[in-house]
Amino acid sequence: MINSTLVTITSQGQITIPAKMRKALGFVPGSKVVASLESNKIHIEKDTDLLELIKTRKHKIPAYLKGKTMDEIIKIEKEAVADAVAERYLRKEARSGNKSIFA
Repeated sequence: MINSTLVTITSQGQITIPAKMRKALGFVPGSKVVASLESNKIHIEKDTDLLELIKTRKHKIPAYLKGKTMDEIIKIEKEAVADAVAERYLRKEARSGNKSIFA
């Protein structure tokens, strides 16, 4: 673990994250971070760049999602969740002996 380090806040409200910490977290110029305030402490975490994640894991993207826009992927995922919820409900009803409302 890297020890705490004293940093200075500039007149612009900026701080410099020490090099060892930037390196340990994989921060490079242009990296996006998420800052949050909790119990009088500022937490800074690396942001998950979805597009970058997709680029690095391209070979793992299911064929049915390749070439789709983000909006199309979200729609497909929402439909899949709705289908899964409906299937789970129907299985639960079947186990409890209730007749399906779709029978």
